[in-house]
Amino acid sequence: MVSFEKSFWRSFLAIAAILVLPLILWSRVMAGHVPSKPPLPIPGRRFVAEYGGQGAYIAHLVYWWNLFGIGDRLRHADLVLLGSSHTQFGLSAQQLSDDLSRKLGRPVNVFNAGLGCDTPIGFDASLIERLGIRDRLVVADSFAYEPDPYTYACFAEFSGIADRVQAGFKTIAVWSRFAWDWALDGALPRIDLRDGRIVASRYIDEAVTILDWKNGDVAELFNPTAGEEFPQDLSRQPEEVSRGLPWRLQSGSIPLPPSFNGAEQRGVRPIFTLIPYVLSLGFNEDRFQRVENLLASRSTASRAPFVAIAPEGLSSFDSQHLTGDARAKATVRLEPAIEAQLGTSFSQR
Repeated sequence: MVSFEKSFWRSFLAIAAILVLPLILWSRVMAGHVPSKPPLPIPGRRFVAEYGGQGAYIAHLVYWWNLFGIGDRLRHADLVLLGSSHTQFGLSAQQLSDDLSRKLGRPVNVFNAGLGCDTPIGFDASLIERLGIRDRLVVADSFAYEPDPYTYACFAEFSGIADRVQAGFKTIAVWSRFAWDWALDGALPRIDLRDGRIVASRYIDEAVTILDWKNGDVAELFNPTAGEEFPQDLSRQPEEVSRGLPWRLQSGSIPLPPSFNGAEQRGVRPIFTLIPYVLSLGFNEDRFQRVENLLASRSTASRAPFVAIAPEGLSSFDSQHLTGDARAKATVRLEPAIEAQLGTSFSQR
């Protein structure tokens, strides 16, 4: 007589095979119809900064709490790039480092600290103060010009992190969740209950932003339905940012945000810019007009140089952020002003 235990396990394995094999087959069939998943981010080389539904402020935590020593890279950079996701996608720290090192004849370390969630300049000022950055040049995008560091979209979640340990656990939790989803993606479908219906989808079912561990540059933005959106987006035609309302900005100077007064006293010297984006149909036209007003302002407050970036020949993959090719062009157009300022600061050390 077959024991109960053997009978149980035989039945269990048979049922499991009946349930799991169709799911595996479904995944194999669907694999030919969905974009290939991105390379797995390896700590020390790349890290997940945002993963939809899991955490949109992981890069904030990594920099603010100096997790895994990444904040030290920011602290010791000769040049720091600040601003919202416009900076994150619109300028290349690696390209600036390579070009400026060659031109100035000495190593120039650059870190891209642009952050998503419409992070304002006020948060950046708090970040560089917290990290103790002194006597450094920074480039800040005026799209994020805002004195209050606590008005950005992610603050409600970010403010709930009490200490470095909690920040580390939250970061590792998001990274582990993405690694788990990455491992199962293409092998098994994700089964969810939505509106009372069972829905099968791929395991990576939200967008993910992956940054370079060394310099903060965006390595890849991956969308589970469209595939890679940055640096190359093959799923749609990019938009020319110079179409629609004309770009009329000229280089000049703008008043320092109040939150930057302390930074100025610590020898932090900012250069402001506005990374071009699509203005058609009034898309964030108010941000553009604010910069125009700042340039025209006759305020006697401390001012900082503003360097305009010509928009001609630049394109965007989503109306807000530059494509990978456009990032390279925008970076080149900003280089002369940075080189002049950085060359002076090196000679004074």
